[in-house]
Amino acid sequence: MACYDSFVSIYHSLRVLCIVGALGVTAGPLAAQTPVQTPAPASVIKMEGYPAPGQPAKVTILSTGTGTKKALRYSIPADFKTHLELTVAVEMTINALGQAIAVPSTPIRLGADVAVTKIEGDDITYSLAFTGATLDGDATSPLASALQAGMAGISGVKGTTTVSTRGVTKSSSSLEVSDAALKTMLAQSSVENLSSALPEEAVGVGARWEVRQSMANDGSTQFQSAIYEVTAIDGPSVVLKVTTTSTAPSQTISNPMVTAVGGEMRLDSLTGSGTGTVTVRLDSLIPTSAIEQATSATMTMIIQGQTVPATMDGKVKITVTPVKRP
Repeated sequence: MACYDSFVSIYHSLRVLCIVGALGVTAGPLAAQTPVQTPAPASVIKMEGYPAPGQPAKVTILSTGTGTKKALRYSIPADFKTHLELTVAVEMTINALGQAIAVPSTPIRLGADVAVTKIEGDDITYSLAFTGATLDGDATSPLASALQAGMAGISGVKGTTTVSTRGVTKSSSSLEVSDAALKTMLAQSSVENLSSALPEEAVGVGARWEVRQSMANDGSTQFQSAIYEVTAIDGPSVVLKVTTTSTAPSQTISNPMVTAVGGEMRLDSLTGSGTGTVTVRLDSLIPTSAIEQATSATMTMIIQGQTVPATMDGKVKITVTPVKRP
């Protein structure tokens, strides 16, 4: 889903921070003494009908629509540069240790510069560099304070991605992070899927296609299906309605924030669904989009020899806006 997957790790980092915070009542001294270590890579998790983690998204046409049809392809100038503004608002409820902990929404506003670095055949390579992050609303809660501290070093964090003219990611580098706290939060993130994956077939208004992909976030693997429907086409502008579903099988979460408190976390189940709108410009890499998704997960954490089940119900809203700079 356009741009959602590029920054979804922020949402999952919040989830881990909340769980660790909820279970960390007795783990404070241990957390202070235990150095952060990167866990060993987990085995590859796959799901039938979905590409393996790290593989290109699978695009399947469901209907080509009606009226005049055309092949949707990105045509980006070699000197393309722009700026994007991204807002991520997360609210969730954690149930653990017999307590329901409500985490109010604290929107995160991020800025990033995007620039094409190479165009070769059907391949478009671009870089994304964050320019800063701020928190809206109350930033005094322990979670907000931790997040603010972690995001303080985001300016200058960058990565590179190559996509096809259909917007399908072909390769993506890990984010280059120098700040230690931020590196822990974004250790497994990349800047892929900034553009929307488009079908091979020519389409008109009413066309529908499905994009299936796997996403590795916070040490877990999730599988997402996004169904796009064309509601309008006007020159290089294509307006899409999107509906998503997400799922994840039982697996161990390999996350350095959990390791830092001497714990182990297992994701028992996860389901999610969302809706939104995306306006794609075929002459730009940045869409204008608003996506909302709800997620429910059950987890088990083992810390200091104690096994504690936990549940999480959360909502995330992400908006992306391209910004022209002089």
